[in-house]
Order: sequence, then structure tokens, then C-alpha cells
Amino acid sequence: MGDSVLGSVISSWLYCQFENHDEGKLSRKKALLARGKLLGEIGRDLNLESFLRVSKSEKDEHGRLRNSALEDALEAIIGAVFLDGGYDAVSAFILKWKDRFLHAIALDHATFNPKGRLQEFVQSELKGSKIFYKLAKQSGPDHRREFIVDLYLGKEKISSGIGLSKKAAEEKAAVEAISKLSLDK
Repeated sequence: MGDSVLGSVISSWLYCQFENHDEGKLSRKKALLARGKLLGEIGRDLNLESFLRVSKSEKDEHGRLRNSALEDALEAIIGAVFLDGGYDAVSAFILKWKDRFLHAIALDHATFNPKGRLQEFVQSELKGSKIFYKLAKQSGPDHRREFIVDLYLGKEKISSGIGLSKKAAEEKAAVEAISKLSLDK
């Protein structure tokens, strides 16, 4: 029940917070906030692992610290708050993390399709400028190759990225360029 209540509260909050966003953008934001890593981090901040009862083998394998275990524990607490206090109480409980939600959304926005976002910015704001990526270095064995890619805006090197593929290195260089060009401010 907790996951459904969490989804409802987050959906309502997102709808009010981002009125001009379409259903697809709101759904992406909800998916980011209502499951996984973020909930595990919140559970860890609440020290939920110290309250989980697990088998000896789970204890030996540090099962209490798994994001999935912390996420499930947090969802159980959300369900209990809802059953005990109703929608208003659980909404207040969940929305104590709204600053964290906004931060997670901002981080996700900065890293979602960074090459496309950078290209759109350059085409609209820096007319005549061209972006190109140049492989600066590759190293490591075939099964664990590392690539360093430099991103240029015209003749000026703006940023660099490191990744296990050329594409990953290009995306990291684009994220750094977005930050330097202040697209997210």
C-alpha cells in the first residue's frame, strides 16, 4: 500500500509544482522519485536499517543496507502513516523531502540527453557555433577500455569526459559543458 500512497502524493505534488509539463515529463519525474535509489537514500538517512529484522545470512551479506530493503521499509512506514493518520498526514510526512525531490529532479534533468540539450542550446543561443567531440585518449585492455573525449565549441575546448565507451565519455563531456555554460541556472 505504501508504494501506491507514495505515488499518489508525489503525483499530486508534481502536478502542482510543474503545471506546464506534459504527462510524459511528469511520469518521468514520478518514476525518478517514487522508487529506487532515492528512496533507499532516504531510508538510510532515517536509519531504517537498524530496525530491520533479517535472517543471519541476510545479516552476513549486509542485506539491511540494500537499497531495495530500505525502499521497502520506507514504503511500509508510509503505508502505516497513511492508515494511522490519513492522506493529509502521509502527505505532510512525504513532502518533508520535497527539497530533496527537487534536487533529484534537477540532477536528472542535467544528465538526461545532455548531448541533445547542449546541441539545442548552441543552435538557439550561439548561432553559427558548432560542437564537436574529439577522442583525446583511449587506454586499458580490450575488455575494460577507457575513453577520454574533449568537447569543443568552435575551436575552443570547453570540457572533457571519461567513460567506458566513446558515447559515455561524450555524454559526460556534454554534462560538464552544460554546467560551465550555465544552462541549468
